[in-house]
Amino acid sequence: ICLLLCILPCNCMFSVDSLLFPSTHARVIARWNVYLLRFQFFVVYFFAGVAKINLDWLRAEPLRHWLTNRYTFPNIGWILPYEWSVYVFSY
Repeated sequence: ICLLLCILPCNCMFSVDSLLFPSTHARVIARWNVYLLRFQFFVVYFFAGVAKINLDWLRAEPLRHWLTNRYTFPNIGWILPYEWSVYVFSY
């Protein structure tokens, strides 16, 4: 995402360049710039979701391992050791 922001013309609206050099300020940006950034976020979230479709994640195993030892957290610590809380936080 950072590489895309370096390549795309993102200095049109809310950048320091736009404040220092008003000639670079533009009210409209090309639609393909927005679609490219949306596509990048879609790819990241899609493959993160695909990676979580395995038996460990469906049984909430990573959070069970992490949450059961965190019963000393203030305000919500009493909820964490219960089995149902693992599934609530997982999904």
